Amino acid sequence: MGDSRPEPTGGRSAPLIALVAGVLCLGALYFLLARPGAKPSSMETSSGGRQTDRSTASGTARAAHPAPSRSVGRQESSAATKPFFAGWGSDRDQLGRERPQEANPVGPMSLTSDRQGRIYVLDQVNDRIVRRAPDGKVERVIPIALNTPEDVAVADDGVVAVLDRHSGAAVTMYDADGARLGELPLVGDGIPDSGEVTGIVVDGDDVYAERGHQELVKVGSTAAQPATSRETLKGRPSRDGLSLLRAAIVDKAEGKVAVSSFVRATGEPRFRRDISLWPIVRRIMLLDTDRTGTVYLAVEAQRPGAQASVVLSCLDADSGDVRGGKLLEANTLPEETLRDFDVLDAGGVVYALRSDAGVEYQRFDCERRQ
Repeated sequence: MGDSRPEPTGGRSAPLIALVAGVLCLGALYFLLARPGAKPSSMETSSGGRQTDRSTASGTARAAHPAPSRSVGRQESSAATKPFFAGWGSDRDQLGRERPQEANPVGPMSLTSDRQGRIYVLDQVNDRIVRRAPDGKVERVIPIALNTPEDVAVADDGVVAVLDRHSGAAVTMYDADGARLGELPLVGDGIPDSGEVTGIVVDGDDVYAERGHQELVKVGSTAAQPATSRETLKGRPSRDGLSLLRAAIVDKAEGKVAVSSFVRATGEPRFRRDISLWPIVRRIMLLDTDRTGTVYLAVEAQRPGAQASVVLSCLDADSGDVRGGKLLEANTLPEETLRDFDVLDAGGVVYALRSDAGVEYQRFDCERRQ
């Protein structure tokens, strides 16, 4: 299965001219080709952090909701999340960064959002979680006393889960006001070594730890009660409650990625969609859904001799057909992070793009294919 730990992400920025050239060569996002039929490799995954030769996905699942009408791409919200910028530092509206001489440089490790479109940034250098309102303003700062926090997830009632897989070997729960509720141990049935955990997912009242970018193991509840029966999910739960999702790099050199969906209630296959991108696929950065079930996939890829870019694709919840896409800059700075993407409940994604000045949290909606 290889090393389950996330590798350092990169930071800002292929030159703009390289991006434009890439877009033109790919025919203005028509490089997103979906074709059925190829067999998957053994590199299948549900969610998690970073690696290069297996699939990876990031994000935070929420509770199951009744499924509204299906749609792909931009969805309007009365509290649409706006882009915002946070400079480096320790002030309330800044984020911490460390570049020690004898250790890996680190920045904000992860992010997530709630149903109101508020963004939660794990600022572990400053020992806190920063919550921003949909308009981008800092709304609350939650102190956290953890040695090596790496991932964050939020429940519908505002309870926050924070992963510390190394020093603490647990998921620590905080209420909506920042009070500590308790811990959910990681080691147990399904997780023999906490170092194998690659992310956390909140699904309704349940808290899951992802093991090795593969299955999800239930470790407890949002009330900080450890699980008595550690249920395993064979994929990432969709937010409409209907599906479990998996993604895999089928052929790294040829730029082929497969996305599979299964009926959550029965485990029966729903669809399997092979997507041909541009070589070379480096990693899968995101696999998640919005509340309608629309699937969002982000893949870091590059053409030989060119800078890497990120390809964002939107897939139909029922068929897996690619309905839209967008080409984004890739992070190239050395700060180590776990996740740079989050899918908003109302649709669209937030992407953390780092620079020497700070982090720009950008919002994107997939452009529809004509």
